[in-house]
Parts: sequence; C-alpha cells; structure tokens
Amino acid sequence: MALRQLPVEFKDFIRFLNEHDVRYLLVGGWAVGIYGNPRATKDIDFLIAIDDENIENLQKALSAFGAPAVDSEIFQEKGNVFRL
Repeated sequence: MALRQLPVEFKDFIRFLNEHDVRYLLVGGWAVGIYGNPRATKDIDFLIAIDDENIENLQKALSAFGAPAVDSEIFQEKGNVFRL
C-alpha cells in the first residue's frame, strides 16, 4: 500500500500538517500498510506532539483544512482522542 493510494482527503490533510510544521506520527492501518502488511481501513490515525507550539501549528493546519475551530485544551492532555 503506497502513499499514492491514500484518499485525496487524507493526502490533503497530511499536506496541511506538513505545511504548518506539525510534528506527527502516522500510526494504525495506513502505517502498517505502507510498511508491507496492507489491510482494509477507512480512517487514518496520527499521534501528535502536544507541546504548545505544535498545538498552535496543528490548529492552523486544521483551520486551513477547513475543520471547525477546536479549543486547544483537548490536545494538551496525553491520551485524548480528537475525531475529524
């Protein structure tokens, strides 16, 4: 499973993360698939660094992607999940 097979929405979201210097790690089914064990999945999962600067960059990336505004507090605690 190559990155070129990602749905366009996923590619766009990753592009916005990169353009806004968000530090993230791709995890879950897509990460496993890229490294040689493809499996069906309809979502994409990321781990995001939770320092203040990265959270600010993430909020800018989310805004550029067209996501609704989100309170930064949701990103400041380890273990929180944010669904988009």
